[in-house]
Amino acid sequence: MAVYHPTYRFHRFLSFQILLFQTKIVRSAPQKENSAADNMHVVMSEKPHLRFVIEIYDPETECIADQVDIETNSVHELSDILGLPSMQVHETYELDKTDLEKIGEHFNLAISLNAERAVLRYRFDFDDLPYRIHGNRELALMLAGKKPLAVFVGDYHTDLDLEEIPEEKLFDPYVASGRFTKREYVELPTDKSEFKTRRILYARPTEAWRMNAYLLMIQTARKVGWNEGFERMEGALLGYEEWQNDAHIQSTRCGKQRQA
Repeated sequence: MAVYHPTYRFHRFLSFQILLFQTKIVRSAPQKENSAADNMHVVMSEKPHLRFVIEIYDPETECIADQVDIETNSVHELSDILGLPSMQVHETYELDKTDLEKIGEHFNLAISLNAERAVLRYRFDFDDLPYRIHGNRELALMLAGKKPLAVFVGDYHTDLDLEEIPEEKLFDPYVASGRFTKREYVELPTDKSEFKTRRILYARPTEAWRMNAYLLMIQTARKVGWNEGFERMEGALLGYEEWQNDAHIQSTRCGKQRQA
């Protein structure tokens, strides 16, 4: 049975945008008897317009190992398959083997049934980028030598039992073995109403310089404001290639235009 899961983390911290479900508006072919207003309508065609993603997680790294896309005309189609009374498109749901089997059969999809953990979520704009973002893939990428720096953020608590950054328990054993270097930075609030922010940075030893560069970027951005230049710098420090940063920036611009 699918289980609602309230937490989901994306890591491009200062700049990422999670765009919730948007109703698409299109202009139909002009008809003599219709006004311009009549030619505007909400897409309710036979083409599936709700898109979801199933993420398959690797049990060792707890990172996304595979991703399967789903398209449907109605969220009720998925909720009926999973035996849920209702579903919210912006929430995430833990799936078991039976759920995966039902979805695979209904949508004719090849889904591994051996996954120890699988999550169903709505498909966001960043899923349409021509590359996979590093969020929820950091440890696997760093172990493979494909990512030089990972950064995680949470509220600062004096009570150590309050776990704000769950990735620490996964990364810290590699710090102890000397494979990664760790840096902790507590960011003071800009006014009395804000909480302290705790940043944890992990880098491969030969890339440790990136931690100082990243913190300098954050400190400077707090004084002058975040902008596209910092966005590109952040991406480069985190290990994104230039063409990937170009695609990310273009996607961010399009997102801002849609919200304007």
